[in-house]
Amino acid sequence: MKKMITENTLTEIFGKALCKEDAIRLIMKDDQTWKIFEEFTAEQRQDLLNFFMGQSGLLITYDNFFKKILSPYEHPERLESFLSAVLGEKVKIMEIIEREGQPLCDDSSMVIVDLLIEIGDHKLVNLEMQKIGLYFPGERSEVYAADLIMRQYTRMKNLHGKRFQYEDMPPVYIIILMDKSSGEFLVKNVRDHYIHRRNITYDSGVNLKALQNITYISLDTFRKKLQNEGISNIQDAWLTFFSSARAQDILTLIDKFPQFREYYHDIAEYRRKPEEVIRMYSEMIAFLDKNTINYMVEDMTNQVSVLKEEKKELEAQKQTLEVQKQQLEAHNQDLEAHNQDLKAHNQNLKAHNQDLEAHNQELEAHNQDLEAHNQDLKAHNQDLETKFKELQAKYQNAIAENQKLKQSSLNQ
Repeated sequence: MKKMITENTLTEIFGKALCKEDAIRLIMKDDQTWKIFEEFTAEQRQDLLNFFMGQSGLLITYDNFFKKILSPYEHPERLESFLSAVLGEKVKIMEIIEREGQPLCDDSSMVIVDLLIEIGDHKLVNLEMQKIGLYFPGERSEVYAADLIMRQYTRMKNLHGKRFQYEDMPPVYIIILMDKSSGEFLVKNVRDHYIHRRNITYDSGVNLKALQNITYISLDTFRKKLQNEGISNIQDAWLTFFSSARAQDILTLIDKFPQFREYYHDIAEYRRKPEEVIRMYSEMIAFLDKNTINYMVEDMTNQVSVLKEEKKELEAQKQTLEVQKQQLEAHNQDLEAHNQDLKAHNQNLKAHNQDLEAHNQELEAHNQDLEAHNQDLKAHNQDLETKFKELQAKYQNAIAENQKLKQSSLNQ
């Protein structure tokens, strides 16, 4: 039976519900907070009001929220659970590694979260949260993976010293969560997949160990899957936690995986801190707005390129269909001509059949004439046989009379 959304069940998770007026009064307690709030769009204001009223959750795909709820220092078990779900193995966080030196690329404007973590067996995990998927994701991730490999190489050389062997190199993992996927993940035959794991293979089939493991997760695509298929495992649960603030999704998630109740309790604490929430929200929007316009133009350009490629494919398919249509039309004409020939041949056969039937009737009439003539001949033959017998009897009588006459002459 589908669980109904009620104030009581939401209250258990988010705390006491507020009406809209009370939520607004809570924000208005601080003039600067209210001023910032009024600068938001109507949709942004409504999302925040829904949260303060206790009617929905709050997306944690922002740096401050993410680090609060999934702090590897305060709550390592939460991040371990998420990484275990994605990597498919039990994960234990050993250390959070600070970034050293300058960033490799000046593309951090869309990267909301960037953590470098050492897990068991000296493996390294680079976890990123991107508000909008960056361009050249393959090339970019290869560069970051190469940087992690060199970091691993240095660490293992220092650890093993002269005893170092390349087989001592532990793998590195890059996990990139995208709130909005870039164009490469939206093309045909790909856009229905929300997890993209790279597999390195060789055309000969040889099995060689690969150190670089890269996973892209499209949260926007997962939202569609969530609406259609729901939550079926712990991986779905975590992606729901990242991608949806809807009350129904939250209730379903907690019903299936109760451990998330505690996480939402931590999020609900922000309902009492509208100044902090609105400040973080404003900072993040300003952070994104500096680059969003240019990025969106580039993204649209990229999408146009994708659409052009799809258009070319459709035009090629159209041409193929036109050729097939012409071939079918020609074949249909051949079949029509052959059908006409068959009809003409059928007419000829009918005429010939009629001639044969007429000839057959003539033969039957002639046969009847022959039968009648034969009957006449039989009757005539019988008459002749009768006359022959009569003549034969007369002949026998004549011979007998002649014998008598000869005998009478002899006697005299």
